[in-house]
Amino acid sequence: MGKPINLVLTAALSFGGVTALLPTFSFAAPTQKSQTGMNGFQLDANAVVPEIVALGIQPQVYKVMPPRLKEQSYVEDQYVLHIILGHLTVDQFTELKSLYGAHSSIQYDAKKNYNLIDFLPRAIQATVNKTFTQTAISGFPLGAVETSEDIKGELWPLEKNGVGFFTNCWGTTIEVLRSLRSDDVAIPYTLSWPSRETADEYFKDDTYSSKTKESALQFGDVLVVSLKSGSDVVIQHTAFIINKSVVFEKTDTMDDDPYRLSLRADVLSKYKQIFEGDEVFKYRHFSSDKEILPSQDALNPNTFFTPEALKILLQTLPEIPINNLSMGCEIGFGGGCDLTTTEIHVINVITNPRTGLGTLNGDPKVLKHFRPL
Repeated sequence: MGKPINLVLTAALSFGGVTALLPTFSFAAPTQKSQTGMNGFQLDANAVVPEIVALGIQPQVYKVMPPRLKEQSYVEDQYVLHIILGHLTVDQFTELKSLYGAHSSIQYDAKKNYNLIDFLPRAIQATVNKTFTQTAISGFPLGAVETSEDIKGELWPLEKNGVGFFTNCWGTTIEVLRSLRSDDVAIPYTLSWPSRETADEYFKDDTYSSKTKESALQFGDVLVVSLKSGSDVVIQHTAFIINKSVVFEKTDTMDDDPYRLSLRADVLSKYKQIFEGDEVFKYRHFSSDKEILPSQDALNPNTFFTPEALKILLQTLPEIPINNLSMGCEIGFGGGCDLTTTEIHVINVITNPRTGLGTLNGDPKVLKHFRPL
């Protein structure tokens, strides 16, 4: 993993999508708490970002362990990558922008200490090193409503599963991929849970992407982790490829699962442990000659529900955002569709005029779900 170091340095750390100069940031051995409460390991830059080293830059690469991640079940999930680039020449700045797709709006400043995040797509800048606090509305009160068997059947998925609001890995990957196809000042960013069934289709369909080999990975490709179950191979996780070693991912759906940069090798290691030989790793190449992944849309409650069911929903669960719902199939035990209802909200990624970085913009009630590490 790399050697532990004990040093104090001045570094431009980017947490919560905002770059802040943190003097006296201390990286310590993993068993010793640092001045900031974070531990870290320095990694070999040549192994992690050789394309940056090739530009004559001497990056410093760290695994940083924020306190909130120390309870993660897998050690592979207990860190975020931080890659410091330092001062750059104009030529190095231009080369880096091109290297990562020229999707960043950051401007050149000879005095600035840059980091890798500065050069990544705005949708990544806006979410990296944050978490998303999920919420849930129980559907149990629907069970006490007296109505016909048909209406009870219509409302059963809501009674059983309630309504959740959370984000996950493939929803995050989809929004980053969609953002690459937009030059708009404000890029729509959908917070939702595309169903497993939908995501499985999206990341297998040659309409949207093509197969690529591990040896040919490049910026913008996607790692797809699936599970073999009998004759089925079903999606479990995705990560956006930055280079052959580094990915951007949301590790899972829980409150302390971060949006982060991580090592691809650690993602593979984690899922090998989880699935014990039943894991499948594949890679997909997304390009401008393919169709863009579809956006997720809220259902129309007036056409999706019968009038009687809609009336009961509004009366029994008035807190449900009835115009911001999405339904999709989670794969149930033994297969089949477990119809799951989640909230869906569209916000925007805009450019912070002060920092030049992508930032989230939208309904404050929605944005409060995001927390910096």
